[in-house]
Amino acid sequence: MKAIIMAGGEGTRLRPLTVHRPKPLVPVAGKPIMQHIIELLRKHGFKEAVATVHYLADEIEGYFGDGEEFGISLKYSVEDVPLGTAGSVKRAADTFNLNETLLILSGDALTDIDLSEAIAFHKDRGALVTIVLSRVSNPLEYGVVIVDEEGRIRRFLEKPSGDEAFSDTVNTGIYIIEPEVLSYIGDQQFVDFSQNLFPKLLYEGKPLYGFISKGYWCDVGNHTSYLEANFDVLYGKVKVQIDGEEIAPGIFVGEGADIGEAEIHPPVYIGSHSRIEGKARITGPAIIGAECVLQEGVKVERSVVWEKVFLGRGADLFGCIVGDRTICGERVKVGEGAIIGNHCTLEGDVIVQPFIKIWPNKIVERNSRVTMSLVWGGKWYGSLFRRYGIAGIGNLEITPEYATKLGAAFGSLFPKGSWVAVSRDSSQTARMIKRGFIAGLLSAGINVLNLQAMVLPITRFTIRSRSLVGGAHIRMVPYHSSLLTIELFDERGIELPPSSQRKLESYFFREDFRRVRDNEVGTIEYSTRVIENYREALLSQIDEKLISSRKFKLVIDYAFGRTSLVLPAILGILGLDVVALNPFVDPQRAPHSPQQRDEMLKELRNVVTALRADFGVFFEHSGGETLSIVAPNGEIVDGYKLLLLFALLLYKTGRKGDIVSYLHAPSALDELATRFGGKVIRTRPLPRFLLERSQNVLLGGNDSGGLVFPQFQPAFDSIFALAMLLQCLAQLEEDITDLLSELPSFHLRYAVVPCPWEEKARVMRILHRAEVVTHEYGAMEKMSPNQWVLVLPDISEPYLHIWAEGETPEEAEELLRKKEIEVRDLVKREAELI
Repeated sequence: MKAIIMAGGEGTRLRPLTVHRPKPLVPVAGKPIMQHIIELLRKHGFKEAVATVHYLADEIEGYFGDGEEFGISLKYSVEDVPLGTAGSVKRAADTFNLNETLLILSGDALTDIDLSEAIAFHKDRGALVTIVLSRVSNPLEYGVVIVDEEGRIRRFLEKPSGDEAFSDTVNTGIYIIEPEVLSYIGDQQFVDFSQNLFPKLLYEGKPLYGFISKGYWCDVGNHTSYLEANFDVLYGKVKVQIDGEEIAPGIFVGEGADIGEAEIHPPVYIGSHSRIEGKARITGPAIIGAECVLQEGVKVERSVVWEKVFLGRGADLFGCIVGDRTICGERVKVGEGAIIGNHCTLEGDVIVQPFIKIWPNKIVERNSRVTMSLVWGGKWYGSLFRRYGIAGIGNLEITPEYATKLGAAFGSLFPKGSWVAVSRDSSQTARMIKRGFIAGLLSAGINVLNLQAMVLPITRFTIRSRSLVGGAHIRMVPYHSSLLTIELFDERGIELPPSSQRKLESYFFREDFRRVRDNEVGTIEYSTRVIENYREALLSQIDEKLISSRKFKLVIDYAFGRTSLVLPAILGILGLDVVALNPFVDPQRAPHSPQQRDEMLKELRNVVTALRADFGVFFEHSGGETLSIVAPNGEIVDGYKLLLLFALLLYKTGRKGDIVSYLHAPSALDELATRFGGKVIRTRPLPRFLLERSQNVLLGGNDSGGLVFPQFQPAFDSIFALAMLLQCLAQLEEDITDLLSELPSFHLRYAVVPCPWEEKARVMRILHRAEVVTHEYGAMEKMSPNQWVLVLPDISEPYLHIWAEGETPEEAEELLRKKEIEVRDLVKREAELI
């Protein structure tokens, strides 16, 4: 008699454990389930078997080979497409000319059923089919079978509902069939034994029998039954072979394992060549796979740990499953029911909440509290706020359910009944995420002023002008494919201060947000005069007649952004001659990379010079915050040169005050401000710090075309920036090209160096000690006012940023090169010391 092992299932209910591992290879007590099946076959005298494989077939073939190592001759029948349980057996029988009685078993169930007794029953009854049955406490997940006194099957029902469960005797998926049965199955036909073939044979009155076994059987179908199967092995409820020496009652240790001074409370299995350092504690039932390392103070209780897992000092696992080659750093805590997939890294002090699932190859940042299953994306961040606000891959890392939780946490910062504004860009992803975010706000009793798709400066303006408690804007990050950001604002329309960020993170990660009663749920209002209110406020700040009298001729590229819905009405009031490029909203045609942006700028330059316009304007499509200028001679003015141009315009028109910019702003900005009696105030290179400092100053600006005019609002606003440009040019009656010639020159260069998180602080400390001049946030070596090098750690990523300024381009390049080499060597040296 031959055996056929059905090993083609995907094990979807066991994911994430079966994402990269077929279910028959999932380990129970240190060895694959299918290996237990092969050992059971060998025990009952079987010498040959065929495995039907489909999902990750190569993995199964690679592990078992020809079966010689496991004491059996093993062949494989590979399904190109799923054929069902009966269809796959038919294919295997035809492939290997199996014209005899067949024993069919599932390769992913744990059992010690007496196969010899079942085969004898089959022969004694002269059965065409014998189904091995088992009694279970809850039959709702199985095929229920009724047999008479002789064992003949009278009725079956596949996975009955609660009111249909007429028996606790269920189908184990172990069958003994005569070759005649295969004639009922067509070639390459999808046929299932229990759903198709057996009911047909029963209807035709064929001799179908059920053998009720007293042995152990467990369908390892989900994570709960998987843990149960492992623990039943340790408790001796199932008679399978455990590979290891029982060094004490209930304590099994594999070959080469070193348990050191570990405190072990049975039943426990420790796989071969695993090492336990110091006084770790393992409380059974628990299984530690082969080649694992458990450091001092580790606690493992009621858990299953697969092979080659590293558990750092003080790690604490309770009631969980941890996949192969996963690293749990120091003091990591994994809660009951949590599943950690293969090849994950949980950095130090991570807490994984109960029943969370983390898919394979994920990284969880240090000090994180994981409160949602991590399926898509590659990383769970320890803090919500990044360089671009709360950012992640749209619909993978930032999902609707994530947004709903975030909205509830944000709403919990404010009293019930408060009003916040919410807006988005034109993308479908932002639209979807915004709806989830609003749902969370409403659940916390917060009322929402829904601005729908809106440019960001108007959202900020509305928060302040309407005296709202805060707001949010959701958009795709410019030139970062698929990266979405949720930006949260306080009552000033400025990014949340650190104290509010920490409180929000606490609400989010602990899921400690407010839930109001049904009669307190927030409401949604759609404002109809948001754009008009902004336009009126802007026009009140400028001299319309003066600008109209200059009769400017402009070329404006809206880059398919929403600025095209706001600016034309303002320009019409000012009576300007405007040639518009890309003047409608189309997220698909908007530039999605710096290269596409540069191409559009070149096109704008060509049009400006061809039409002999006064200048051209390029509006970044995403948020209406930044812009670039094209001079009449075709010169593109952006970045710090744009900030210098606006500073010169404001100073020359008689305005006084200081300028706010980033730490790495060029010394030319100081030179210009000093010339007109002002000074430069420098901040960390993040928008929030710049906007907070831009209160009682003349102008603020960054290195990407963002300009702040505090007399209007303390926020980046490209629309108001254009209005001020027109105002100043009309006052001065000068050409932009002439103004550019008055600007002091500068030569600034930039580089970024990867630096692991655990080394950033140490590297910065050494740089601080070595440099001539240090700054509160970075390390600066300053040779002269316009010769310096600055190193700053990234706020949210494992990088160090380097800026260098020199008196010539060559000098700036050389300064940058030397510092970059120094920093890279320092990072490498510090890494080798760990």
